[in-house]
Amino acid sequence: MATFSKGMRQRLAIARALVHDPELLMLDEPTMGLDPATAERIRRFILGQRREGRTILVCTHYMDEAELLCDRIGVIDRGRLIASGTSQEIKGLCRGGPERIEILLENPRLDDGQLGAFRSYELLPNGIVGEADLGSAFAALRPNGIISIRRLQPSLKDSFVLLTEEGADSAV
Repeated sequence: MATFSKGMRQRLAIARALVHDPELLMLDEPTMGLDPATAERIRRFILGQRREGRTILVCTHYMDEAELLCDRIGVIDRGRLIASGTSQEIKGLCRGGPERIEILLENPRLDDGQLGAFRSYELLPNGIVGEADLGSAFAALRPNGIISIRRLQPSLKDSFVLLTEEGADSAV
């Protein structure tokens, strides 16, 4: 087994776990360190097992993977379960946090004054995504020709970070 690749070892571990046809399959970081193709094959396998009615407990730090594979998600911080529910329910716990918006622009070249309207941001080829007061961002970027503005729901990753931030009162 020492000569097997990481992907082969992961697949072998899953196969070994299934030999006795358990009702509950527990997987710890099932795709960690795998190439994208192997990780995708393992995700498809897990989804197939789920469709067949097997209960699967997945421990992962990959929030996109948790959202794809899991019906219910638990957020653990410092050994305590601080939130649980569907991904939508977890995201809903973080409403009232900083508002994230995406603004697409005719002219995406922004100066420091315009960027100052955002608490944090990521530049896009044709606009900006960031945390800002909608009115302030609109006023700052209006001269650049606004094509569209869209409020963004926090991602599961954003929600995890907000719920587990150091010092946050996150007991839910």
